[in-house]
Amino acid sequence: MRFREFLRSRGILSDLDVLAVGQAQERHNVFFGTIAHLLDLLSVEQISTILERQSGTGRLFGEIAIELGYMTAEQVLRVLELQDEKHVRFGEMAVALRYITAEQLRDLLDEYATLENREAEA
Repeated sequence: MRFREFLRSRGILSDLDVLAVGQAQERHNVFFGTIAHLLDLLSVEQISTILERQSGTGRLFGEIAIELGYMTAEQVLRVLELQDEKHVRFGEMAVALRYITAEQLRDLLDEYATLENREAEA
């Protein structure tokens, strides 16, 4: 279960709240292909080719870029590191939009982690 689903199941956020936070998160976060292009690692045409191959497969963008010979594993890791540095997590965005407080987020993340650990052990 994803954290957003956990918040919805607990009644912390409504379906509309989850949608609003998710949309704000998407607008803020930078796509892998964008970062790779800004670093001159991929052209727009290469990004388009990767996206076409990726569509509906569930495969990772970086995995396909390596398979096509567009990027090395080291380059993919670097882009992933940069993407992670800039990534705003769902809970962080919920706090920024004042759906929950930072203290509530800490408590809910603890509860969520406990639930995830129990499920993993089962």
